[in-house]
Amino acid sequence: YREKAIQKKNECLGKLARNLYEIGKYYFDSGVYQSAIKRLQSMFDLYPDQPYYDHAIFLIGESYLREQNFKKAAEAYNYLLEHYPKSLLVKESRQRLKDLPKS
Repeated sequence: YREKAIQKKNECLGKLARNLYEIGKYYFDSGVYQSAIKRLQSMFDLYPDQPYYDHAIFLIGESYLREQNFKKAAEAYNYLLEHYPKSLLVKESRQRLKDLPKS
């Protein structure tokens, strides 16, 4: 029973994390970028090791970019590149870094 319980627990945690991701994405799509950032960042603290973290990090970078906080946007894109080098978002993150205004 222990294995099944652990499996069920991990499944539930994954669903809770996905819920936070979807809420963060909703805020992003609605243009409420600080709320998106807070929801997506809380996902990392509450639910470690989820398979779509790279997408959450990218959305955090996009949120900062839309707020014209280029330093924080660059930090998010660089984090994605460093921690998720096989992500499908690597190419887009590199392009975003290249296109950021130089300060």
